[in-house]
Amino acid sequence: MLDRKFIIENAEAIKQNCISRGITVDIDRFVRLEPKRKAIQDEVESLNRQATRIREQTHARQTELNAVAGELYTIRLMIPDMAHPGAPIIPPPENWASQVSD
Repeated sequence: MLDRKFIIENAEAIKQNCISRGITVDIDRFVRLEPKRKAIQDEVESLNRQATRIREQTHARQTELNAVAGELYTIRLMIPDMAHPGAPIIPPPENWASQVSD
């Protein structure tokens, strides 16, 4: 199979070769389409680079989110349920020593 660049650079010779071999191929269309293919390929590569950056940013933010969520969860585990209105009030720990000695 001939290289795309070779076909573009030698379009007339390739047309003559096709004629002498009895093959009908639209070389002119090939020459017109090649720049479009290249432009689309460049765009796809650019989008892939952007996607890679976005994946990296997403991973970094997800890691940060996991750390913050983990810290929140740890704090939340230490928060007691709401007390019943009739439950006795327990004094703070710094008052425990004075109540024991009384």
